[in-house]
Amino acid sequence: MKPWRFFLALAVLLSAEGCLSQPQFQDPFTRPQIDWKPGVVLDVADAERILGNKSRLEKVTAYLDEEARAYQAFFRDDQLDPATGKTGALGYRYEEYQSAEAARSYLDSTLKANRLSPKDGIRMEGGAELHYFTGGSVVRMFMALKGNRLIVLKVNPVTSRYSLVELRKVAAELAKRL
Repeated sequence: MKPWRFFLALAVLLSAEGCLSQPQFQDPFTRPQIDWKPGVVLDVADAERILGNKSRLEKVTAYLDEEARAYQAFFRDDQLDPATGKTGALGYRYEEYQSAEAARSYLDSTLKANRLSPKDGIRMEGGAELHYFTGGSVVRMFMALKGNRLIVLKVNPVTSRYSLVELRKVAAELAKRL
């Protein structure tokens, strides 16, 4: 056997083992549902402000995760954007962790994975901490943390009608309500 084939086979085997050790992804919209709605939710009017067009609430779910109970809503722009050929979409997630430490740990790991520092967060009136994430030169996601509660708002894909100004306003409004 040629040496390069051995190393190629070894690399494939190790990669497969690494994949097996990862927890399997479970679509949140197919998980067992719980009857719960948090006090802070995103409404269609706010989604329309961010997406820049008439939008609709496409689906909602609430479920128990290992360390938190979670509520997710997914909004979609009603029309294809002629400039980008895409339909805007907006995801909203509210998570309530068992402890403030667990919520902080999740936020910190997400910031680290995106090469951001917890020190870069904006302190909001009322004590919430707000972080913006970028995709290229466009801010398209934010996370807000207060105690054991975490909000995530993400625009993907971004269309020409997407409003960064409105995303920042809605993000700040949600963070204040935490």
